[in-house]
Amino acid sequence: MERVIVDGYNVIHAWPQLKRLMGDASLEAARDKLVERLSVFGMVVGADVTVVFDAHHSTAPANSEEDVEGVHVLFTRKGHSADHAIERIAYAASQVGDVITVATSDRFQRDLVRGMGGAVISALELERRVVEAGKRDGPAGAEIPMTQVRRTRIVCTIGPASASPTVLRAMIQAGMDVARLNFSHGDHATHRQAAADVREAAQAADRPIALLGDLQGPKIRTGPLESAFMRLVRGRTVILTGESRTRRAHDAPSGDGPSPADNHIEISHPELVEALRRGDHVLLDDGRIELVVRSVEGRQAECSVVRGGLLGERKGVSVPGRPLPMPALTEKDHEDLKLAVELQVDWLALSFVRQPEDVLLCQKHLGDLACKTPVIAKLEKLEAIRNLSKILEVADAVMVAAATWAWS
Repeated sequence: MERVIVDGYNVIHAWPQLKRLMGDASLEAARDKLVERLSVFGMVVGADVTVVFDAHHSTAPANSEEDVEGVHVLFTRKGHSADHAIERIAYAASQVGDVITVATSDRFQRDLVRGMGGAVISALELERRVVEAGKRDGPAGAEIPMTQVRRTRIVCTIGPASASPTVLRAMIQAGMDVARLNFSHGDHATHRQAAADVREAAQAADRPIALLGDLQGPKIRTGPLESAFMRLVRGRTVILTGESRTRRAHDAPSGDGPSPADNHIEISHPELVEALRRGDHVLLDDGRIELVVRSVEGRQAECSVVRGGLLGERKGVSVPGRPLPMPALTEKDHEDLKLAVELQVDWLALSFVRQPEDVLLCQKHLGDLACKTPVIAKLEKLEAIRNLSKILEVADAVMVAAATWAWS
């Protein structure tokens, strides 16, 4: 690994742009700009960057260290110069075989580092390398802005393939920042174990990993089928119904129950069928199959297949542009919300938000449990976009659920 060690204030005084910033604004402003530029540099060239500052030049706590946007920032002890800290860091790096580059203009320090087999560059050479790194992956002559580099965090959903402690540790090492517990799947015992394993792996890696609890919301799905799949071809007539197969068989005249060639597709929420209107387009299986409504009578809607495919059980159903009389929180969501509070998740995501009142209701239930966990409004419905400005006023954050939104 390449270790780049920067003598912070030495470089600031020799780097023209930073020196001007120090005069026009403050030493702290120049220091922050240096760290920002080094963050881009380290990310592009794949180097581990440490910058050392004399504590007596700063309001930061002496003998302190912190990671700022991927850069190790070290403030020396009172009475100790940056030289001592740089020598110590360079020596430790040389002992493990790291490639050492120190940016400084101190002559004594240059000789010492070279004696360890390391390279020494000037502040102007560091500036040249930083500027070049900023241009490498961006448009010609442009630097990579910080907002495109370090403000994106990686959210990983924890499921059967990723829940083992070994895989979790590997995911954290690879850059996972947030572990998502999808309450649409799995039981409470599974999520409790996953949360415990994530925290244990995070502690072992000495990295803060946030827990995100994702409520299922009023997810509308198709019901059970007579066989594994129903083949829907273009032009076929099907009936969407809010009644179960058992109920339809019971209500039918004797001997007239559902046949093997039954054209009915059960919908988990009868409210959806009742809200349909002639001409509405109904999307099944996240938009892979499309129907158009021909007529509606009670809890049944006759539809024609516009885009066909193989329909399986428990597939998602949506009706673009049609407001549906669905609750913001289902009974399952209420139980999962209590679990999220128990697990002390860092964020709670609310699915299928349509209006600000949905978010406020979720926040109220959290408040009733003496919990102030921030709520993320998931944007998956057209109504959410129409009410976006008001949702932004009450939500702590928003999430664009791309796969769902593409068909909603």
